[in-house]
Amino acid sequence: MRAQSTPKKAWCDRFCRIAWQKFRPQKGVPDDSKEFKVDTNYGGIKVVQKATAAELTEPDNSLLDGIYLVTLTAQWQQGGVPQSKQVQFYVYRPG
Repeated sequence: MRAQSTPKKAWCDRFCRIAWQKFRPQKGVPDDSKEFKVDTNYGGIKVVQKATAAELTEPDNSLLDGIYLVTLTAQWQQGGVPQSKQVQFYVYRPG
């Protein structure tokens, strides 16, 4: 059975796509952690951004610098039950 989509969940799906598009073109090293709240017609959504060095290596074990793993998490309440949606992606930010 497929999970029922709600307006707030649909908004979070859309938000994750938009946030990724806005995050991608920035310059410089991403913040380690950042939180902000977004007010919607369906209630507040807390967004948490976390970034860490990906620590990926080449076949010769040399480290690939400037690649970060970014995690965006949207959190909200629906009927008193905590809900969340998460997306992860890599960004390249040369130092």
